[in-house]
Amino acid sequence: MRYEISVPFESGVYETLSSSATTQLPEHLSFPGIKITGGNNSYQAVLEVEAPNINSAKEIAVQRVEELLSLFALWNDGFRIIHKEVKAERLPDSSLIIVEEKEGATHDVIEFQEFASITKKRGNFKLESDALRHREEWPSWLKTALQLNYLGVISHDRIPKFIVQFAALEVLRDQQDSPQTIFSTLQDDKRDLLISTIKKIFREFKLEDAKIERLISRLQETQVKSNVDRITKALKEYGVDANEEDVCSIVRCRGAILHTGQISDEREFQRLANLLEQWLQSSLRNIIKEYYK
Repeated sequence: MRYEISVPFESGVYETLSSSATTQLPEHLSFPGIKITGGNNSYQAVLEVEAPNINSAKEIAVQRVEELLSLFALWNDGFRIIHKEVKAERLPDSSLIIVEEKEGATHDVIEFQEFASITKKRGNFKLESDALRHREEWPSWLKTALQLNYLGVISHDRIPKFIVQFAALEVLRDQQDSPQTIFSTLQDDKRDLLISTIKKIFREFKLEDAKIERLISRLQETQVKSNVDRITKALKEYGVDANEEDVCSIVRCRGAILHTGQISDEREFQRLANLLEQWLQSSLRNIIKEYYK
């Protein structure tokens, strides 16, 4: 059975005491299989799906729109689906949406007042269209990275945003350089001999067995390459020139937040958060440009 699904979504408004920022789409916009209309930060995505029942049709449509919004988020544009207003209508089996693609220039409109209101208008959506044509080919790791970046972009809290975008970067890192422990490079007999020798040394210091096992476990998890080295290398492979010192600072900042929940230097944190976001989104855009032309 075929259904026409209307999925409403809205532009996220990012506000501070002195400013607000939002993104506007054109009033009419088309992507493969999806039409978008609207304005004033409120939009409707209309698409046809085939499903056994109306609830399944809604779920499929929302997933498709979320995929599109995750592509918008590669430009740091945040939009949220209004799930409670999703509507569905049964269609004759012969019905079909015909989609035309349009491109335009991207430009920003900025109005400065005592309270600054910033509106970014999007016009060029070639990357999103190219990616959606190949959505069935997206590997699971790319979907995960896109979703994590999307969650970061629509978040109003800078710390969760930093953490989830770092997690997305780790997903990309592991595609370029699979983790390898030092212990895994040893033959079984040599590994067993090393562990027994280390345990013997620890026992000479009167350490309890439980503490020794924790130390051994930590040693077994030690990677051949540091996290900083792996991230820096991965970014380079994705066409992003990242300074190793900045990568190290971001890794340390993330660790400090997770262990203490605090930010020691507000200005430095914002600089690192901006770098992380730029590196992640540039990497994802480059991946899509390279593989889904």
